[in-house]
Order: sequence, then structure tokens, then C-alpha cells
Amino acid sequence: MLEAMETVAAMVRALSEKLNELEMRASCAGDWVRLEAAVTRVAIDVRLHVTAMCPGHVNCDELSELFEELRYIKLSAEFHLYELADPERVSA
Repeated sequence: MLEAMETVAAMVRALSEKLNELEMRASCAGDWVRLEAAVTRVAIDVRLHVTAMCPGHVNCDELSELFEELRYIKLSAEFHLYELADPERVSA
């Protein structure tokens, strides 16, 4: 079961790295849409991994942190999409 949590953590780390990469360069709306979709896919995968585990093998604190990171990445992607859609409204 530890392997499943490591897999989940690796997926979240990969998304965090992608977020950092996109924030460091000029990114188009498609980049952010793909990131947001990837977060949704990972969240579904996380849920599937967790439901396959025995309750005693799930580290709830670690899982909560992973979901918090996923929420942060998703909100960041949504903000950047919003910013691209109307940059004047965001800077005001």
C-alpha cells in the first residue's frame, strides 16, 4: 500500500512541476486547459488508488496534503485561464 501512496505523490509532484514550468514561461490557454484536465484525471486516479487500499493503510494527513496540492494547482490553472480571457479585469 505504501507503493500506491508513493505513486499518488509522484503524480501530484509531476503536476506541481508542470505548474511551475508554465508559470515561468509564456503559456497559452491550451497549456492551462491541459493542466486543469490533468489535475482532474489525477484526482480520479487518487480516489481509485485510495479506495483500493485497506483503511488502516491510508495516511489521511498525507492524502489530505496531496488533495490540497491538487486543489491549488487546479485553482492556479483556472486563474491563469481567467487572466488570459480578460487581462484588464485581473490587473484592475
